[in-house]
Amino acid sequence: MKKRIAEAYSADSPIYYICYDRPTFKEIHEPCHKLMYILEGRIRIQTSHAQVASRTGEYMFVGKGDFSRIRTYPSAGGLFRMICFNITDKDVKSYLQYNLCPSVPEHSPVILRKLENRKLLDLLFSPVVQSIRHPYLPGQRWMWMKVQEAIHILTLTDKELSSFVLRFGTYPQKDLREYMEQNYVFNAPLRKFAEYSGRSLSTFRREFLQVFGTTPAKWLMDKRLSAAYRKLCEERLKPSAIYWELGFETQAHFSRCFKQKYGCSSGKLPETKEKEIPECDRDVQPPADRL
Repeated sequence: MKKRIAEAYSADSPIYYICYDRPTFKEIHEPCHKLMYILEGRIRIQTSHAQVASRTGEYMFVGKGDFSRIRTYPSAGGLFRMICFNITDKDVKSYLQYNLCPSVPEHSPVILRKLENRKLLDLLFSPVVQSIRHPYLPGQRWMWMKVQEAIHILTLTDKELSSFVLRFGTYPQKDLREYMEQNYVFNAPLRKFAEYSGRSLSTFRREFLQVFGTTPAKWLMDKRLSAAYRKLCEERLKPSAIYWELGFETQAHFSRCFKQKYGCSSGKLPETKEKEIPECDRDVQPPADRL
């Protein structure tokens, strides 16, 4: 039965089912909306602008076009289980072919939100939950129809969410300096920074050099290490507690880069007062609070 469920609801299917027996930590930067239902356990999601926590029986919406950090926690003595609808631009275009788009003004992106319209959402997810509990394999056509239903329910939630869900195509161009200052802690490829800031990769590289006077890769590394220096010296945090939050995949990579820049081990810094922090690090803002 577990194998059959995995075959039906894999990561690349319109509906995705996950089950973990231990806490997990990951980033997502995918070009699709996600509508989530927490079957069991707890989840915390953080973007550069917001943080939302949810638990068993609750619903969440995570919009496309932003970086998100996700932490999941199993229930006491149990599991973390979640059903996720992946809503792509192609799905939205299909929906708009057969449905009138509501006339609403443009709004800021609704990247992260806990949803309260439980009656409609319960009706949407109930057949999916039943197919997981019983040895039933839904077809791709059925899942596509459920995604269309999910879009319709999201348009009924509120006007702001509706206007965001039904937009597709390229992202609006953002102020590059402000955008990078808000998102430098996310470990994403440059093409994603370019795409989400509303630029092609070549335009992103060219404008970045004009604005910051250096390459994106060098700026990101310096910015992350400067933030790490401040956290290690002022907050006395351990390298193991900050490396992932500052965009490093492994602690070993972080330690190696830190020593290369500062000439000392990240785990053996002396007590440091504010005046001893390098001048180039003065304007560094620490990343968002930990989940």
